[in-house]
Amino acid sequence: MGDTPFKHKAHDMSLAQNICQGARPELSPWAPEFYRIVYKRCVDPDPDKRPSANKLAFDINQWNQDRNGEYIPALERARNLLKNHRAKLTEKPAHPEAVYFSRVFSPESLRINVNENNLGRVFLWSGHIFF
Repeated sequence: MGDTPFKHKAHDMSLAQNICQGARPELSPWAPEFYRIVYKRCVDPDPDKRPSANKLAFDINQWNQDRNGEYIPALERARNLLKNHRAKLTEKPAHPEAVYFSRVFSPESLRINVNENNLGRVFLWSGHIFF
């Protein structure tokens, strides 16, 4: 809810290493608390603690049904705050090395240890890590 992730950083080996070490995009300050809770679960460094697709679908369905009238108004407030923020903001250009397409990094180049304990944290194919 907000800016493009890591927009003002070079998308280089250093950023890839930081992500492997737990760096995650920040949420906008106006994101509703229920949204923050789900986001934090989704980006948990331990994949076993992340919600399943079914759990996410259930949560989002709860938001859409909004039986208590708490979710939709909170999302509307957040959307309006974001719109007002963007209207007042002089947008800084993205970092010239911020590229949004997949690239391959080898475990050696990232200087991370890949073993059976952390294979779920990264996608490996033919000895390469994909982000």
